[in-house]
Amino acid sequence: MAGKDPDARVEVPISAISSFAQPQVHMTVAKAAKVLGFDNQEELRKFSSPLLKNLGFEPLVTGGVLGAALFNRLVLICASKTSQARKLLDELSTSWRSPGGRSKTRELPAEPVQAGPLPPWPGCAAELVGMENEPLERVRQYLQWRCRMKHFAGVACGIVKNGSLVFYQDAGFQDAEQKAKMSGNTLVRLFSMTKCLVAQSSAVLQFCWCIECC
Repeated sequence: MAGKDPDARVEVPISAISSFAQPQVHMTVAKAAKVLGFDNQEELRKFSSPLLKNLGFEPLVTGGVLGAALFNRLVLICASKTSQARKLLDELSTSWRSPGGRSKTRELPAEPVQAGPLPPWPGCAAELVGMENEPLERVRQYLQWRCRMKHFAGVACGIVKNGSLVFYQDAGFQDAEQKAKMSGNTLVRLFSMTKCLVAQSSAVLQFCWCIECC
């Protein structure tokens, strides 16, 4: 088989989006089994292994993970087996019937983002993931202004959507006394900011649940 393109992206059924873990953008085999309507991952492995082998792909590994491209193949393979997979196939097929239109899919990186120490996020224009540049530019100016006014010693802000970095800005210093510049690699203590992260994560999960119920 040809080598995999690390920058390739694919359309994924919208009801499966929340099952992909971030920031790696992958799904466990156990989660995939549940989403596709199987009782457990062994049942999914038993059903899919010979079919994947016929297509030239390695079988699933118990306890392993898979990317968006392989998940889509499983949707195609399992549509004849479970009603959940058939529903996912109906969603996926909307991107074929009306590319660029109102499809019931979202774009994700085709392969999982490398585990371990994460490489720099692949850059992406905001418009390609449905975001506008003007609000992001206001955020950039605001962060720079707060540091100039010495409200913060330093800040670093990044926005990642669907596995791609659409905005990044650092300003100020990680150590004001030493005049050491803030950067994307600076380690900072979160303290009570964990509350904000938990609240935002809960809002995202609730939003995804609302989409699935529409």
